[in-house]
Amino acid sequence: PLLVLPNVPWFIGQNVAPNILLTLDDSGSMTETYSPDAFSSQPGSASIAYKSNLNPMYYNASVNYIAPPDENNVPYTTSYTAARRNGFDASRGTVNLQTSYRPEHNYNPKNTAPDNYANHCSASGNCPGVGVPRGSQTEAYWWTYTPDGTATCPNDPALSAMNGLAMSCFTFGRPTTDAQRQNFANWYSFYRTRNLATVSAAMIGFSLLPQDYRVAWQALNTCKSTNFSPSCKGWDSSRSNVNARIGVFDANKRADLWYWLERLPASGGTPLREAVQRAGEYLQLQGAGSPYADDPSATSGLQYTSCRASYSVVMTDGVWNGGNVNAGGNIDGTSRSLPDGRSYSPIAPFKDSNSNTIADLSFLYWSTDLQPSVPNTLRQFMPYQAGLVATDAEYWDGRNDPATWQRMTSIYVGLGLNSWLTTPVKWAGSTFAGAVSPATGYQRFKQDLSQWPASANGLGTGNVYDLWHGAINSRGAFYAADSPDSLVKAFEDLRNRISSREDGASSVSSSSLQVQTDSMMFNTSFSSQRWDGTLRAYKVQSDGTPEPTEAWTTNLTMPLPTGGAIGSHKVYAKGSSGTRVQLTPTTLNLLPTARQTELAAQAAVLSASMTTPIGASELVRWVLGDTSNAELRRRDRLLGDLVNSPPLYEGGRDYGYSVTAWSDSPRIDGKVYAQFVQDKHDTATGRPKHPTVFVGANDGMLHAFDANTGAHRWAYMPSPSFAKLGKRADPLAGHTWYVDGPIVTHDVYHDNAWRTILVASTGAGARGLFALDVTTPDDPKLLWEHFPNNDADTSNDDDDLGYVLGEPVIARAQDGQWIVAFGNGYGHPSNKAMLYVLDAWTGAVVKKINSGAPTPVPGASASSNGLAAPALLYTAGKRLAYAYAGDLLGNVWRFKLSGSSSSAWALDFGGLPLFKATAPDNTPQPITAKIRIASDRQLGRMLLFGTGRLLTDTDPTTIGRQSIYGIRDRADDSGTATRSMLTMQQITLETNSLRTVSTNASPIDSAGWYLDLGHNSANNGERVTMAVNYMPELSLMTVSTVRPTSAADPCGSNVTSWVMTMSPFNGQGVSLFGTGSTTGAGYRLDGVLATPTPIRKTNGKVKLTLNAGTGGLSQVDITRGWNPRAAWNQVR
Repeated sequence: PLLVLPNVPWFIGQNVAPNILLTLDDSGSMTETYSPDAFSSQPGSASIAYKSNLNPMYYNASVNYIAPPDENNVPYTTSYTAARRNGFDASRGTVNLQTSYRPEHNYNPKNTAPDNYANHCSASGNCPGVGVPRGSQTEAYWWTYTPDGTATCPNDPALSAMNGLAMSCFTFGRPTTDAQRQNFANWYSFYRTRNLATVSAAMIGFSLLPQDYRVAWQALNTCKSTNFSPSCKGWDSSRSNVNARIGVFDANKRADLWYWLERLPASGGTPLREAVQRAGEYLQLQGAGSPYADDPSATSGLQYTSCRASYSVVMTDGVWNGGNVNAGGNIDGTSRSLPDGRSYSPIAPFKDSNSNTIADLSFLYWSTDLQPSVPNTLRQFMPYQAGLVATDAEYWDGRNDPATWQRMTSIYVGLGLNSWLTTPVKWAGSTFAGAVSPATGYQRFKQDLSQWPASANGLGTGNVYDLWHGAINSRGAFYAADSPDSLVKAFEDLRNRISSREDGASSVSSSSLQVQTDSMMFNTSFSSQRWDGTLRAYKVQSDGTPEPTEAWTTNLTMPLPTGGAIGSHKVYAKGSSGTRVQLTPTTLNLLPTARQTELAAQAAVLSASMTTPIGASELVRWVLGDTSNAELRRRDRLLGDLVNSPPLYEGGRDYGYSVTAWSDSPRIDGKVYAQFVQDKHDTATGRPKHPTVFVGANDGMLHAFDANTGAHRWAYMPSPSFAKLGKRADPLAGHTWYVDGPIVTHDVYHDNAWRTILVASTGAGARGLFALDVTTPDDPKLLWEHFPNNDADTSNDDDDLGYVLGEPVIARAQDGQWIVAFGNGYGHPSNKAMLYVLDAWTGAVVKKINSGAPTPVPGASASSNGLAAPALLYTAGKRLAYAYAGDLLGNVWRFKLSGSSSSAWALDFGGLPLFKATAPDNTPQPITAKIRIASDRQLGRMLLFGTGRLLTDTDPTTIGRQSIYGIRDRADDSGTATRSMLTMQQITLETNSLRTVSTNASPIDSAGWYLDLGHNSANNGERVTMAVNYMPELSLMTVSTVRPTSAADPCGSNVTSWVMTMSPFNGQGVSLFGTGSTTGAGYRLDGVLATPTPIRKTNGKVKLTLNAGTGGLSQVDITRGWNPRAAWNQVR
């Protein structure tokens, strides 16, 4: 039967949606239109009105105030001439902003008029610029403070002096366009008070929350029942039941939350500690109604999922006061035992001298097992763990969360509190921001250089610091927001923060294997709950470690548009003329007829289950980022999931064609190439002019990002993606592959000029690949697409071409022709293993080399075969000589690519496999990973690879003995080598985390060596599906293995990985990993381990960077000395 690839990553188990407990401030100060509190206490004061860069709550013309979405994700409406006083309730009246505007001091959201107005100016008579008396109505306006450094208009005026600032210090402004008028109306109706801005921010932040997340809510003075309220309605109680207890965020729960938000009161004090305590106690509820129960509404037969995380999200605008709270005293200043057996002795930055504070409550509910009868299997979040095992310092690093028990992670949002955070430590912009030396921000507390100030009931400054402290104590986050737009960003970021802690990791790559001044490291992750992805960049320090804070992330540089807009990034596709066209809702006519037909057909399928039908242009709008259609899939990130497409850095690389050995060959001009490489770099700094990171995503596109800033340069959508875009937009559809294969770049010489080209496989997304000219990174050119089975012309269908999961190779043949070589992959009707060679510039097929009919190997099925990625070998004269690749039947083939014409290219070694991989019981061992070539003048040439496959749904549960091999490449045709001719290495010891490997001698004249996976001959399904990493300078190889485990438990890791270090020429174990006094040649991790990335430090040492499914990076130092004998032969 035809080999069928599954639609989801094989290692994905069931993800467990977290609990989110939302607490909003409903105190009386939420009616105010200014920030901070100290701005003014006098109703009618002119100083709090109209000056947005002094009062951040006022209208700011440079901010885009979007109308928040309703429960159906449709934006609320308002207008300039009939602006709603309360944007969420038309019955509260409207204001004509063109004629009847007057700034306000307070507005209660349930009223039809403001509590107090503010004056237009301080002077009597007509106000400057406004043209009307200080207490009258006029058209909407604003003033912008323009300091000049003088005593009259100081650069940073004190709050107490703002009333006395001269009007000459301000520039007058008024809406003059329809867009500006609508923007002002949006601000007025949805953002002008703290209450309205909070409701809008919460709606925007929660509108994109995944529907399987579980949500509960409360306020400070209302909806404050123990174990949360079964009826939480807000100030309008016309609805019978609004259940605020934990429940899945489905349409009904969403409607309940929106009903409450639209009616959030604003009256009373700020008993914040009581609300935090209620949340913590609610999470300790066991039995009926427990928020940890799989079905919180069940009263009997409760089932619990042990790895469900819980987050408390608290928003407040004031200094906490009131409430009768006893947290147990000074919790963070008292020693205590943690659920994992660790002991806490008061240390910075957690300790203080205060009692019963927010920080104490936060530490209490983090350090306590809230569900002691439920197993502790929550995932750790350790983004700042350098090694494979957390040190004590890393365990107590507030940025990490090592807890595995059920605990409450707290996220606090403070509105208008920035001005309080100046003494003893100035707020540095985010929870953990601050320089290490001299210490600033968070580092002042972490290094115990500053103490947390005193906090008590209504005390002031200390109570604001208490929110920051509480976030650190619970391994959460604190946001200090002063303006409506910063409040919106805070809610959006906290949603991303929660979801990112549930993400799975995929790949890591580096911009350079040698640490340089501009080195960057790139890490991808994805969420299998929302099927979106994130690309992160880290600057690499001189010691090879990434900087603690990411340089950029696509979560911020590629935001999801709002308000019905589409993204500003450019998306290209193949047009009807065969050249590149930009894809927009209005350019569909430029696409081939087949693409237009596919889009229309998918739109029709989607429309069949929609209230309002859509067409092809609306579908494309969704693809480009429009979120206004609530009937299509909801998402909170624009970038699709990044699974099997490792990020590729291209930044001025020199491929070596300026050397003499290349220059005297056909179609090469070495002198021109040297200038070409030089032109890629800035003459002043020597750095690449336009460094770019490419990555394929399962949103249908290949993406290009500026490697320095993360800015999205462009995306390219290959033709096969169009036929599946409807599945991406369908809220009920599962996961689909699109552009999920490896990417390569290379310089080629064409038409008397050097160019940089990119070739990408679509992986499991389609049978084929495509190429772009990326010489000018901001202006890519389409070269070709090779998808013969994905067009209307069936006459050119290719039954030999499958899903190309392996990396293609760009090279120059001996006759000077530039080629792309790749294995034909899997899932094709012919079931043959073939090497493909295409013309690199045109995509035309140059040669297909068949390995022959499937070789009959005992126990193998002849009905499914395919060739993995090839490794190319150049001779000493830098001439293309051979390609090596393995197939699913365990054969290692050598293809002869020498000769001045492609007609001479053929299967080598007498048409026989160079080697046949079989298990001890003689069953074939499939080879799906690319072979690596290790060469040494004395030790010969070794082919390094492991065996195993994970291609179909049944592969993870298929148990078969797999191995790691080092096969010596022989020049003669003496017959196929087998395992009986190899030196055996063994796993001699294995613990929960370490394994050791034998060091048996392997004669230089032997056929090679092998290592069977599994300790004590255990046949446990461990296998190798990724290429070996060979480091010639160290004479060292690293191998990543995977072992699928049971996925029945959604909280258990359904895969474990081992990273192993071995000698490439004899297979001996090289013990580089250690825990305590024990060392080993292998280290175990949970999750899928991406191929380790070696980074050479400035001191000559090497550091391996690992990414194993946790979303963070781990690093291991390689301490072995350099081997002076490096490979002469050039290998790719």
